[in-house]
Amino acid sequence: MIRPRLVPLDDTLLRIAIALERDQLAARFTNLYERRALLAPDRSFAFVDGGELLGAGGLVPVWPGRAEGWLLVSRLARPRQVVAGVRAARAWLDRKLRDPDYARIEFYIRADAPWRESFARALGCAEQGAKLRRWGLDGADYVLHARISEEGMR
Repeated sequence: MIRPRLVPLDDTLLRIAIALERDQLAARFTNLYERRALLAPDRSFAFVDGGELLGAGGLVPVWPGRAEGWLLVSRLARPRQVVAGVRAARAWLDRKLRDPDYARIEFYIRADAPWRESFARALGCAEQGAKLRRWGLDGADYVLHARISEEGMR
């Protein structure tokens, strides 16, 4: 039995992840970042199960101590695989939070997504910010969620 795992993200896997993304607005948003920022070694990953790409994610530094997290989930991923992927992503984030360069990791999640709060909790986010009105590419509202490491603070 092959177990789902995180592997380094490369340009080919990123292109596939964008093409398979469930939410085309999320895919378009990901395309706004520089490829170099998304593919930086040790700041991104692909989630695979056997030969199937189930998602990708990573961090884009904003300034020292603060980064934005991003995550793409394949429309091919089954619910159990999504749960396993989120667990793996959380463990990856746990390791990143030990680094002072990632003392605060922010996620922007669509406000009307019914899974928003449970997803943010599953990633370990303890802080929720205000609703960001008309923040999305389509004018949708988003909510800022963050993980903050007391250990990583300078």
